[in-house]
Amino acid sequence: MITAIADFFGTLFGRVALAGGLFASLVAWRAWDIHEQRSIGEAQAQAQMEKAANANAKKAEKAARSVDALPDSGLRDKFFRDR
Repeated sequence: MITAIADFFGTLFGRVALAGGLFASLVAWRAWDIHEQRSIGEAQAQAQMEKAANANAKKAEKAARSVDALPDSGLRDKFFRDR
């Protein structure tokens, strides 16, 4: 059995098949690595966008609270246009 395998890989077709299999496995491994790296990049970008969105939401909430604290007449100052 082992001699049959050794004889197969000793032929030109066997060596070409072995080289093709190694090449295909390297291409598949690289494709998997690219997929993993893109997944990591997407996760980092999503985390960054969520962080920015949370910061903007906090700013908006703070602005809304500061306006709520003012009386309605306090919003009309000398720069108010609609008199």
